[in-house]
Amino acid sequence: QKDGGPFIIIEGKAMATKKEMQERLHLHKDDIFDAAKKFSVDQHLLGAIVIDEIAQFKPWESFSDPLFGYFIGVNASAGIAQVKIDTARGLIKNGYYNPDPSNPKLSPERVGKTSRMDLYTYVKKPKHSIFFAAARMRELADRWKGFVNLNAMPDIVATLYHLRDAQKKPHGNPKPDERGSQISGEFYQLSKEWLR
Repeated sequence: QKDGGPFIIIEGKAMATKKEMQERLHLHKDDIFDAAKKFSVDQHLLGAIVIDEIAQFKPWESFSDPLFGYFIGVNASAGIAQVKIDTARGLIKNGYYNPDPSNPKLSPERVGKTSRMDLYTYVKKPKHSIFFAAARMRELADRWKGFVNLNAMPDIVATLYHLRDAQKKPHGNPKPDERGSQISGEFYQLSKEWLR
C-alpha cells in the first residue's frame, strides 16, 4: 500500500491503485451491463477483463493517441478494453457488432477494405471498445461450442481474450494461463464488488 491505497498487482508489479481502477470501471458501468446483456455474456467477467486491460495498458495510455499514428500500419490494440483493430474488423464482418451501421465503410461487405485509422476512431471510444469486447467474448463462445461450453469456463474466456488468434484453435481440453486465472479470480471478485 502506498499513497493511493492498495494496488492492482500483475506479475509482481503495482499497475494502478484499486481506488483509481474502481472509479474508472464505475464510469463505464452502464456500457458494461448493456454490452453483457446484448451479447449474453457474464457482466462481471466483462468487467474483470476491462480491469485487466486498463491495468495492463495504464503506464502507456497517456501516450496512446499521440503515438498511434506511428503504429497505424500494425494491428494495434485500442480503447478501454484494448481491442485489436483487426479483431474489431472481424467482429463487424461476421455480424457480431457494428458501431455505426449507417456508415457504408463499416458494412460487412466493405469493412475488409476500411483503413485501420477509420476503424480506430470507433474502437478507441470506451462504449464501442466495451461492446467489441463483449462481442468478442460471444464470438469465442460460439466458436468453441462444439468442443466446450465457455459460458461455464470464465478462466478460459479470460485466457482466450488476450491470446493471439493463432493460439485459439478450438479443442476439448483448454487450460487457463496465469493471466486468465487472475482475471477470472481476483478481478472477477473486484468487478462484482465495484459494479453494483
